[in-house]
Amino acid sequence: MTHHLNGSWCLTSHDKLEDFMRSMGCPPEIMTKMYPMLSATGENGHMEEYCIDTTHKCIRRRTYFNKNLVREYMIPMDTEYPGMSLNGKYMKFKVKTDGMDKVIRTETGDGYTLTAVAEVNGDMCNTTWTCGGVTCTLKFKRCHH
Repeated sequence: MTHHLNGSWCLTSHDKLEDFMRSMGCPPEIMTKMYPMLSATGENGHMEEYCIDTTHKCIRRRTYFNKNLVREYMIPMDTEYPGMSLNGKYMKFKVKTDGMDKVIRTETGDGYTLTAVAEVNGDMCNTTWTCGGVTCTLKFKRCHH
């Protein structure tokens, strides 16, 4: 059975993104670089692409800006992995599914813990990123890459 998050998703709107980035300790130079990429809407803006294999329990996530790949990971689900966070620092993260409509990512870094939840409803995907008491909401619409 195919996970409903599989495919490409274009950002349509966001709320509290700058507050969220500050809550996880993003320095001004990182915010200046990353905010335009994360906040750009439409097919030439921020796009996420997922491939979730529920049989082999692995997930691939690619992030694009202006149709250029800017970040990618492929990992087994429910396994902690090292990586680089938005704030430019080392972190550990774990990804798991919750049914066929939801993916949850937890991330722990220097001085912060983040929870990201992506939930599909038809052709829309609502994503929340929570860190330090701040919740950012990103809304995506299914699109073609």
